[in-house]
Amino acid sequence: MIGNRPILGARFKEHGAAGPPASFPNFPPVRPVFEQMFIQRFLLVGPTILSKLTFELDQATMQAIDAEIDYQGRKYRAPGLDATPLGAFRLSLPWTLSWPTFCKSGEEL
Repeated sequence: MIGNRPILGARFKEHGAAGPPASFPNFPPVRPVFEQMFIQRFLLVGPTILSKLTFELDQATMQAIDAEIDYQGRKYRAPGLDATPLGAFRLSLPWTLSWPTFCKSGEEL
């Protein structure tokens, strides 16, 4: 909130049954997002750092949700993953984050 004006608000409504990601036909195109390396740079000028966030998708439970986002007075709606491949969902799973490492020039990711 800046002053008395909210910047961001969100509402989520779960629907349908919760289950493993494999039970959602729209999940396969989204899965690669959860398998990417994180590349970051401190203040855009520091060294490049790599981290791996490992999502245990074989142990995951997910559920489609409808999302409504209010951002600076504009409203956005995201239907659930059951309706569209880039839909909204709730995901519960164990995960681990690797220690960050420095990326060397020419290193293959």
